[in-house]
Amino acid sequence: MNRFFSLSLMSKIFMVLAIIMQTVLFSSIPFAQEFPSVPQGFGAPSIATESFSFDQIKKGKDALQQQRVQQPVVERLQENQTEKPTRVEPPQTADKKLSAFEEYIQGKTPGTISTAISQFGYDLFQQSSHTFAPVDVVPVGPDYLLGPGDEVRITLWGKVNAENPTTIDRDGKISLPQIGVLHLAGLRFSEAKSFLETEFSRYYKASEVKMNVSMGRLRSIRVFVVGKAQRPGSYTLSSLSTLINALFAAGGPSKTGTMRDIQVKRNGETLVHFDMYDFLLKGDKTNDIRLMPEDVIFIPTIGPLAGIAGDVRSPAIYELKGEMGLQSFIEMAGGFNEIAFKGRIQVSRIVDNSQQITFESNLEEI
Repeated sequence: MNRFFSLSLMSKIFMVLAIIMQTVLFSSIPFAQEFPSVPQGFGAPSIATESFSFDQIKKGKDALQQQRVQQPVVERLQENQTEKPTRVEPPQTADKKLSAFEEYIQGKTPGTISTAISQFGYDLFQQSSHTFAPVDVVPVGPDYLLGPGDEVRITLWGKVNAENPTTIDRDGKISLPQIGVLHLAGLRFSEAKSFLETEFSRYYKASEVKMNVSMGRLRSIRVFVVGKAQRPGSYTLSSLSTLINALFAAGGPSKTGTMRDIQVKRNGETLVHFDMYDFLLKGDKTNDIRLMPEDVIFIPTIGPLAGIAGDVRSPAIYELKGEMGLQSFIEMAGGFNEIAFKGRIQVSRIVDNSQQITFESNLEEI
């Protein structure tokens, strides 16, 4: 009986609580309708709707239009720039130089022959002299001539392990333990190796002690570049330097200096007559000898000149060496290009520095 009473009492309590919750819930709906929007910071934002009359909408539109008219011109320009960004055009690259045949195909062949030509070969020396400096860290050839300042490294292994780096002194000699003083200056590298092996064989057996001879730091030499050079003077170069290396160091011949007869003098004697055209046109370095201390490079005055312009592969002003025919001169300039016309050639000649004789002829008839 008591248990039934308690259950009935509990059910009545739950019913009363449900009625109170419904009352509170429904009573809050009109309160929420009175405040359709919730201030920021007090929960999630809500969307409030409101109806406007036609007159109110027209008044608002007129107010916006008047505000637009009163807006400063600068602000409107900024808006236009923001709305319509300017288009950045990519930079245009310069046209590459066309060959004569490409210009002919494209119909760009000039009507007149350009005579804007320069002396051949001199622009080669306009580059930096360090570009053509000899490389010191290279194996020394068997014909390398030893001299004061060169470092010779002698390595022994076997029953005796030793390494003797020594430098040739001003007298051209080296000093070795247990061997004594040896004279090496003036010997080629291959001759110095044989000489040292012979000297060491007097104290060590070849079957018991092995020997290796190599070169360390190389000496520097001083040479002179005189005559019609771009920068005549005294130059300190590596002992591996050749005639061409010295010419690049001095800037090469000047426009009044020859390219066809560059001379190397040693002890009052002329060793070689170097023709730079053989090097530039044929790649021939036969007379590009290795320099020695106190060598003199002499550049004489330039010889007779002749220019060629028009439809040849390498139009320029060339230095002549002896007599040369017209056909040989054209071949020196690389020959005719693809659009050359052999039926007409003009030759202008200066005689006695005053008179100019010009004649015209057919190349095939000459």
